[in-house]
Amino acid sequence: MIIVVENIPPRMGRLRVRAAFEKYGQVRNVQLLTNPRTRNRLAYVDMSEESEAEEAIAQLDGAVFGGTAIRVSRLVAGSENERRNIFNRGGYGGYEGGSRGGVTRVYRGGSRGAGF
Repeated sequence: MIIVVENIPPRMGRLRVRAAFEKYGQVRNVQLLTNPRTRNRLAYVDMSEESEAEEAIAQLDGAVFGGTAIRVSRLVAGSENERRNIFNRGGYGGYEGGSRGGVTRVYRGGSRGAGF
């Protein structure tokens, strides 16, 4: 089950997010994202057991970390593929992916000019 964690304080990194959720069960993966425009941070936490994930949601929703109350909820997505793709974005955690959080350019064929 994938959990969405919103309003993550700046000093709370991926390992601290993982540690907070591991108190309630096995964590398969954590993806931490930062919106480059607003600097808002959120995480997706993938827990192996649904009952453990529900307990983590109940205990951590509204918990205060670094002076900030976090919001924790279950991910509502349309398909299993969408859920899996959350953890395949890459980059330094930007919403857009890529090596530095920016938009990744895709070469679509034709001649590569000097400006590409």
